[in-house]
Amino acid sequence: MMTGIIFALLGGISLGGITSFAALSYQHGVAPLELIALRGVIAAVIMVSLCLFQRQPLFLSQSGWRYGGLVGLSLAMVGFGYMGSVAYISPGLAVAILYLYPIIVLVADSLKLRQMPPMLTIIGFSVALFGIVICVGIGGPIHPIGIGLALMASLGMAGFLLSSAAASQNGHGNATVIWANFMIIAMAGLALIISTPEGETVIRIPEDPVGGLAIVAASTLYAIGILMSVLALRIAPSPLVALMMNVEPLTTLIAARVIVGETLSLYQYGGMIMAILGIVLGSLTLWKKPL
Repeated sequence: MMTGIIFALLGGISLGGITSFAALSYQHGVAPLELIALRGVIAAVIMVSLCLFQRQPLFLSQSGWRYGGLVGLSLAMVGFGYMGSVAYISPGLAVAILYLYPIIVLVADSLKLRQMPPMLTIIGFSVALFGIVICVGIGGPIHPIGIGLALMASLGMAGFLLSSAAASQNGHGNATVIWANFMIIAMAGLALIISTPEGETVIRIPEDPVGGLAIVAASTLYAIGILMSVLALRIAPSPLVALMMNVEPLTTLIAARVIVGETLSLYQYGGMIMAILGIVLGSLTLWKKPL
C-alpha cells in the first residue's frame, strides 16, 4: 500500500509541474491546443517505449478497448474542460472546482460499497479541498459556462481514476493509457484543423529552443504523471490515490515560484499546510483499505 501512495504522490507532483512549463511554452509561441497535441505525441512515444521495454502487449482485447475509450474520454474532458473554463472564469476558481474530483471519487466508491466513509476521511478530504481553495484563491468573474466546463474537467478526472482502476482490476496494462492518449491526440488535432484559418499552418513550432524544451518537459511530466497514477491504482484504492493527488496544485504553486519566479503569500503557504494536513488525516483510515 505504501508503494501505491508513493506512486500517487509522484503522479500528482509530476502533473503539478506541467503548468509552469506550459506557461513557458505559451510565452515562446505555442498555443494551448498545439501543446495538447504535441504533448500527446511525445507522451505516446514515451509510453510506447516503456511498454515495449516491459514487453507488454500494445493492443487491447475487446473489453480493453472499452476501458481505453473511457480513459481517453475522461482525460479529454479534463484537458478541454479546464482549458475552456479559464476563458470564462479565473484559473483559481477553475482549479478549486476541478479539485472536487477526490470527493467525487470518494462518493462513487462509497456508493459502490454501500457504506459511509469514516468521519475522519470525510474531514480529511474537506480540509484538503479547503486548503487548495486558500492556495489558489477563487476571485474573478462567475460565469455559468466556465463553471460548467470546470465541473466537466472535475468529472473527467474522477472518471479517469475510476476507469483506470477498473481497467487495472480486469488485467489491462499500460496499453489502455497509450490508446487513450492517441484518442486525445486525434481530438486535439481535429480541433486544431477546425480552428485554424485556411492557408495557415496547423501546428507552429516554438519560436526558440526554450519553447521546445518547455514542451518536452511538460510532455514528459504528463506521461510520468499519468503512468504513475495508473500504477498507484493497481496497488491502492482509488479514493486514496485521489486524495494523494491533491499535491498537484501545491506542486504547481511551488514550481511557479521556482521556474517563473511567481511570488507566494503567507496566506498561500498556510493553505498548503492545511491541504497537507487534510491529506494526512484522510489517509489515516484509507491506507489499510483493500482494493
